[in-house]
Order: sequence, then structure tokens, then C-alpha cells
Amino acid sequence: MRHKLLYKPLLFIRKIVLFLLVALVGVGVILYFLAHSPLVVKGVAEKYAPDYNLTYSRIYGNAITGLRIDNLAYNHEPLAELLILNWNPAKLFQKNINVTRLQIKKANVEGIKHFIALFDTNETTPTEENNLSEPFDFTVSVEYLMVDVAPFVEENITFNKTQLIAKKVKYLLDDVQIGEVKIAIDSNLTVLELVLKEGAFEIEKTLLSHAKATLKAQSDEYGKILYESQIRDNTIGGTLHAMPSPILFEKYEIPIRQEALGKEIIIELNASKERVKASLDIALPQLLLAKKDEFNLDIERLGSIVTYEIDSGVLIAHSKARVKTPYGENILLSNHLRMDENMSYTGELYAPKIIVAGVEKKYLNPISDLKIAYRGDTQSVETNLSSQMLQGVVNLPDFTQAMIHIESKKPLALNQFVSLPKELNQTKAMLSVDMPTLYFEANSTYHAIAKITSPTLNIESNVSYKADDLEVVSTLEIPSDSPIREYDEALKWQKLSPLATTLKLQKENLTLHLASEALTVESQYDLNSTQIKGQIALGNEKIDIKGTTQEKMNIAMKIASLPQLLQTVSGIYPLEPLPNVTGSADISLDITALKLIELGITSPQIVYQVDKKTKHTINDISVEVSKEAEKILLKSYKLTYGKDKIFSTKPSHLTLKEDILTIEDFWLNDMLEIKGDYNLKLKKGTINTNAEGFKVSQKIVEVTTKIGLITALDGNDTAIEGKITLLGGKIHYDLNQRKFATDSDIVILQELKNKKPSPFMDKLSVAVQVGSQKPFVFNQGAVNVQLSPNLGIYKAQDSELLVTGAVELLKGGSYTFQDKRFKLDKSYIYFTGEITKPLLEISAKYRTSNYLISIKVTGSADNPIINFSSSPYLTEAQILSVILFDSALGADNNSATEMMRMMGGAMAKFALANLGIKLDHLVLGEGNSIEVGKRVSNRVTIIYINDIIPSVKLNYDHND
Repeated sequence: MRHKLLYKPLLFIRKIVLFLLVALVGVGVILYFLAHSPLVVKGVAEKYAPDYNLTYSRIYGNAITGLRIDNLAYNHEPLAELLILNWNPAKLFQKNINVTRLQIKKANVEGIKHFIALFDTNETTPTEENNLSEPFDFTVSVEYLMVDVAPFVEENITFNKTQLIAKKVKYLLDDVQIGEVKIAIDSNLTVLELVLKEGAFEIEKTLLSHAKATLKAQSDEYGKILYESQIRDNTIGGTLHAMPSPILFEKYEIPIRQEALGKEIIIELNASKERVKASLDIALPQLLLAKKDEFNLDIERLGSIVTYEIDSGVLIAHSKARVKTPYGENILLSNHLRMDENMSYTGELYAPKIIVAGVEKKYLNPISDLKIAYRGDTQSVETNLSSQMLQGVVNLPDFTQAMIHIESKKPLALNQFVSLPKELNQTKAMLSVDMPTLYFEANSTYHAIAKITSPTLNIESNVSYKADDLEVVSTLEIPSDSPIREYDEALKWQKLSPLATTLKLQKENLTLHLASEALTVESQYDLNSTQIKGQIALGNEKIDIKGTTQEKMNIAMKIASLPQLLQTVSGIYPLEPLPNVTGSADISLDITALKLIELGITSPQIVYQVDKKTKHTINDISVEVSKEAEKILLKSYKLTYGKDKIFSTKPSHLTLKEDILTIEDFWLNDMLEIKGDYNLKLKKGTINTNAEGFKVSQKIVEVTTKIGLITALDGNDTAIEGKITLLGGKIHYDLNQRKFATDSDIVILQELKNKKPSPFMDKLSVAVQVGSQKPFVFNQGAVNVQLSPNLGIYKAQDSELLVTGAVELLKGGSYTFQDKRFKLDKSYIYFTGEITKPLLEISAKYRTSNYLISIKVTGSADNPIINFSSSPYLTEAQILSVILFDSALGADNNSATEMMRMMGGAMAKFALANLGIKLDHLVLGEGNSIEVGKRVSNRVTIIYINDIIPSVKLNYDHND
């Protein structure tokens, strides 16, 4: 470990500086002896250089002013292209070797290494014939030093340009002794000994007391560094500027933005014989190389201090950081690392709030205030987790296995995460996840147990994973005293609980099986092709699922028997009473790319039997609707109710955004358009209904209308206002149908039912005008008239429906009685509120060859007043005689009362028959007396007598 740390880049920089400065001392010592020797510089070089395989192309100068050496080499390997040394010999008298300039050009690092290896690097042992002189002290000072290094490789890094500049260097040498020894350099290059035949030079203690040094290094592959330092008492301190190269990021595909690092990285770097210390304080915004909106990392501040003790080989690093990510802000990180013969570390991560896009805050609350404290070494690591609602441990005892346990600190309130009915709002649950032994071996099987325990619902899951196979076996159980069972006591919970599920993932195939007593689900999903195939079984009914999730998926259900389906559903949820519905249906649901949903429903016939007398039949049902995101499209629909066809071939557009339903256009029979907005949550909105020509064609009526209605909805309150204009049509009511007459005073007990409250009708208010542009034609049997209504329909909340206005009977209509045709003048039927009690104003004329008879009917429909007149003048008896016998002479043989009875009985029976009422007995008596009877069997006739005192009599035709 220590050997590796000695060659870290920080130590390498220190080594370069110290080596060059120590070499400077050696040069100074040589100069000291040359100055006291009778040998000239050249002679010394020629005599000693060959002993060390040193060569040069030229050497010149002297010991007084300095010297210059060109192309200095060792064993034919270049050491330097040029070495210039200038010094001041006068300083020798002050025990000072003063170098004014030392310049080395294109120093060859590899050659220097080989030359150094020539000397014994072991500890120096003086020879027996040392003759060391008495110790003395002196100094070495350099005014200016510049070393240019030729390109070299260190730690697989190519340095293209390297330069060292030092100024005002001062080196103190204590206890210097002269003797006959050899040159020796220790491994730290801090002790130097020099031996000449005439004597020796030994330094017991050296001190670099002062220097200013600047080191520049450039690697085209890695970048540039600039180290500006101050050296005092053998200690280097300064600022290192690192400027990474773009090539470095590209070559090694470093996923970091170079712009985040800025123009340079500044490191405070200090080094001495005892230790190396580096400190960093930096901010790194948007650190990662990522696209817009992808995950990135903001290191808002990073502070780190690294200390390496040289003698003990111990490295200690303290780091703290404040980080911002898309998942949280103000995340604090701290780490303490110690490296010696072993490695140990401790640290903590704190995240006050976790943010995940698209996930509501309530789901992330349990992991807010997240703290992760860890401690470990090269053998194991222990981690403690704690958050607002969860706690746990993750231990790696030997990095071959792990033990994980996570649990809730206290019962979690489930309504904080999901919406629950108010009856379940107090539900709380405990959560736990255990992985007692998680082996990291390649073929290991991983096991985990997850539990959710609560009085409401219990879930236990066993998870196993090996290679590419994952299996999750779960059981969901609703306790017998669970509030869920109380929430809907009608539901047969025992049919759904327990619910067993098995999820298997084998390579690329996902299988799901879900089963309870009443429900079964089977499905298979291919992760590669996204193909899905499955079936949901509810009793004998099956729902088939097939397709691909990325393309198109189909969900189909064929309902062969609606009664059987209802019976199956009733086995889970009782339907009381069970709807009496018969028929079949096909339901198809297409899902395209998990975005577009298309629903199709078809059925040949659905019959709903309300009671013994009432049955609703709907035929030829077809509906096509689609939904994509917020858009709903009703492509088309059709059905036949009775003989009425309800359809639309025009597409209807709706939008559902959150709680707002917007009806852009909804079509009824391609003619009636509905628009509006409705808030589903507030149950409030406005609906506009419009049609320029809405045709209604039924058995009894054929009409075209123009509609303009506005409906305001507010909870149960419904208000409708607007106008309906009848554009024309025909009435086809069959007056010859035979039905019993009803009377408001007659109550049939068998048909008497309790009136059920209707919140809709009670809270309904209406203000609608009904008019017409063209009259209606009513031509049926003896009646041929034209009608023109102008009505107002009104209703206040909690009140009955009222109708006001009039229906005009246009002039020219006719009524035929016993081959006699009565023509209508302009007439009216007035409505003053209750629709069953109109007021009449009807005028009719009957023309014979001699007379023009006028008839006026006024008063109410249940008590009309009839007046007769003629031109020329006839009495009432004569008028009735003309109508009955085509002659006024009948008045001589019959009284007016008798003829009135004759005419009234015949005319009334005929008219009532045309109105659909068949009477078997009708007698008009004096005054307002009237007898109305109906034969109920072959022998029995019931007769109602409306006289001063109303009575009922029974006629029975008996046999012999």
C-alpha cells in the first residue's frame, strides 16, 4: 500500500522539486572543491567523466565565472541538451556557494534515472581512511534556476512540456566534513555525499530554508498543471492549478461536463519530509454530461482535505459536500477515509426531502428526513437507515453476502397515501421487508419476505430470484373483523379472500396467476415483444386478453346469457331483486400503444321485464367509442327502442380533464346537437341543446322541430329553459282503438301504487316555450283538422307541471257524423295550468240545401256549453230535427228534449268510438242526466248514472 502511495501524482511533483534542488547542492559542492584545486575545469571533466560513462560535445568556462556543457549524456543516453552554471566565487569567503544562474535545457528524465541508478543507493559507509576534516557549515544559494524537461512518461502519463523555475533559493548545510568517501544518494534524494581522491565531502544535515518555485507541466492527453509554491525549512506550500484537456474526457468517455469544472481546478498543496497535504474547495454545477431534462447533479459545494504521512504511510481524507439532484435539494454528504495497511471509512448521507417527478408528495413522505450512516473497511460494511417513517439496516459482513431489514417505525396511516372511504380512514398498517441472507455468488438464489399487517388487510409476499428467474408468491387476506367487511356487508367477502397471486419472470416471459373462490386470472407477457395473452374468469363467463402493449391489445367478452352473468355476479354481490333481463352481448376493447382505447358493444336484443305488464325491448344495439388521453370520441351508435330508431353517424367529441367533462358536440339522430361543461366532483354544469330541424317519426306522430334549450345542473337542482318551435308534421293517432274510459273519480285498487319520491322531478324547474311555424295535420277517421300550438310549459321546484297558452284549430277543418260534414271555423283550446282541464272555444257549421247551422262549444272539457243557431232562423228543436232527419218537420212529432237525447246518444257514441272509447249503453236524460254503461261479460252490464244523486246499477240478463 505504501509503495503505491509513494508514486501518486502529488508525491511525484514533490519528488521532481526536491531532486532538482538536491542536484543543485551537489553542483555547489563540486564547485567548492574546484575553486580550491589546481586542476582546471576541462582537465577534471576529461579525467573523471569516462569513469562514469559521461560524454559531452563541448564543455567550457572556468571555476571563477561558471561553465557550460553541451549535450551531456550518460552511456550515450542524453541527460541534457545544455547545462549553464554561473556563480559568484567571491561568496566562498563567506562560506556561501552563490549560483547566480543555473539553467538546464531539455533534461532527459529517463537518462537521469539511469544515471542515478549507477550510484549505490544504500546507506553510505565511510571508508577506514577517511581523514575527515573538522566539521564546518556553509550555505548554497541560487538566484535563478530554470529547468526545461524533454518529453517523458511517468505513471503512463506522457508529459509533453515540463518546466521548473526557482528563485532566491537558499540551502543551509551543517556539519560538513571533508574526507575520502564515495558519492551516495538515499532513496528520498535528500542526502548527498561526494568523494574525491584528494578528500571527502560529507553533509550531516541539510536545510532548504527558502525558495520560490513554479512548476509547469503539460500533457496533450490529460491537460496542464501549474504549481506555484513557497519553500521554507524543507516544506513546500502552494497552489496547484489543474486544467484538464478535452481529449481526456473524450478518450475515457468521462460522463462529466468540462464546463462544470471551470477553466481550472485549484488545489492547495503542501509537502514536507513528513507529510503531503492537499485541500480542495469547489462547486460543480450540472456535473454530469446529460441531455436536457435528464438526471443531473449539482455539487453546490465540495470540501476535501487529504493528508498523507510519509513515514507511517497513512492517508487520511475528510470530505463534505452539499448536493442538489432532481430527487432532492440540500443533500449533505460526509466521509472520513483512512488508508494504512488496511482501509476504513465512515460517513453519512442526509436528504431532508425526496422528490420524484410524477409521484405525489404523500407517497414520498415516509422517506423524508432520510439518514444513511455507514461504517466499513475492505472486509465489511454496516449501514443504518432512518427516515421519517422507516428504519432499517443493510449489512455486508464479508462482501459475499448481505443482510437487509427495513420496517416502519410505527403504524402508517394508509389514508395519507390512498383515498379511502370515511369508514376506513383510521386504518393503519405495519410494513416490513427482510432479506436475511443475500449471497452475491453468480448462481445464488435470493429470498425476501415482505409483510403488510393491519386490522384491515394483511399481505405477505415471498420473493425469490435466481439468475433470470423471479417469483413472487403473495397472499392477500381480509380479516374477519376487518372494517372492509363492514364497509359493504352485502358483498360476499369470503368469495374473494384469501386471494392468492403468483408472479413469475423467467428470462423475458412474465406470468401472472391470481385466484380466489370466485375469480381467476391467468396472463402471460413477453417483455421483448410486449405480447400479452390472458383470460379473466368470473364463473362461466370469460374475458380474453391478447395483443401487444406497444402496438395493439384486445380485450373481448362474449356474454352468451345475461341472466347467467347476473346470476354469477349475484353470487358475489347479491342483486335484490335480480333484474329480469334477457339477451346477449359482445364487448370488445382495443388499446393501442397504451394510449388509445377503443370500445365496441354490440347486441342483437336486450329485454328488460319491469313487471307483468311492462316490458322494454331494445334491438340492434351498436356503440363505438374511443378515448386517448383527455379526449373521448363517440364514433357512432345506434339502437331501436320499440319502433323508434335512436342513432348517430356523426362523431361526438368529449373531453375529460381531471373532474371537468366538456361536451364539445354530442349528436342525437344526426340532428340534435348537445354542448356544455359539467364538473363531476361538484355536480355542476351547463348543457346547451340545439337543433335546426329535429325529426321525430313515431307511430302516432311525425313532427319536425327547432330546439334551443339551456339546462343548468347544480347537484340535484335541474333548471331547463328555452324554446321549441314545431316546424310542421302529422298526427297519426288511431281513434278507432278500443280502450276503457277512465274517470278521475274512479280508483282501481289493484293498480294503486305508492308514489315513490323522485329527487330529479322534485328539484326540476322548467320554463319552455312551445310554438309552431306550420300547423299540424290530424286526419284520422271522421276528423280532419289542422292544429297550431302556442304553449308555455312551466314548473317550479317541488311543484306540479303547468301548461299555459292555446292550441289553435285552423278554419277549414271538418268532422263527419252520419254522413254529415261539420266544418270548423277558427277555434281554440286554452290551457291555464292543469293540462287535463282545458277551456274550449270551438265553432262549427253544417250546411244543408236550405239552412246554415252554427254550433258553438265553450266552457271546460268536463262541462261544456253547447249553443245552436241557424240561418234562416230555426228553433233548437228544428235545428236538431234537420241534423237528425234532414228536415225540420221532425220537430212536430218529437220534442226538443227527445231529439236532443236521440242526437246526443247517437252522436256521443259515434264520437267516443272515434276517440277510442267503446260504450255499450249511453242514454242522455233530462237536464244533465246521463247513463253510461259497459258490458263486462255476456250477461252483466255495469251502468253509471250521473243524475242529481249519482248511482250505479247492474243489469243481469238471466236465462229461463
